[in-house]
Amino acid sequence: MEKFHLGAEEINALLDRKKDGVLSTIGQDGFPYGTPVNYVRIGEKIYFHGRHVGEKVSNLEACGKVCLTVVETGGFERCGDCCNNTTTIYESVIVRGTVTKVTDEAEKVKVLEATIAKLVPERVKDPMNPAAAKAAAVYEIKVESATGKYHRPMPENKIMQ
Repeated sequence: MEKFHLGAEEINALLDRKKDGVLSTIGQDGFPYGTPVNYVRIGEKIYFHGRHVGEKVSNLEACGKVCLTVVETGGFERCGDCCNNTTTIYESVIVRGTVTKVTDEAEKVKVLEATIAKLVPERVKDPMNPAAAKAAAVYEIKVESATGKYHRPMPENKIMQ
């Protein structure tokens, strides 16, 4: 294992722990376009939901290649006496894959239920609005690669929030 790289279990743990990330698409103008999204990992796939319209959706329809970036920070590490001897404590994951729209209604509901269980578990017992579920756009990312990195503090250094 390479130094400062997360293993597969650590990558999945971070993806499961965090609730949001930035989904980058390829804009029709050629520029990257990053959108904050909530997501859920189910098995080897990642799902997010939203509307059926907008720049993100137009970009996905033109090119299904995406990148999802998820980061968790834990303050800063003081590594020396100079102010620039400071570094961020973090874990991050970058997922690359291709997106398809979920059209099967039963699968959409399953994904929406899993999303609710992850994001707002206290709402799991509340009924789902069938019309709202049907109206939601649900997207699946087929993961082609997932890489992770970290910086953890050295025991002798001070952690600052």
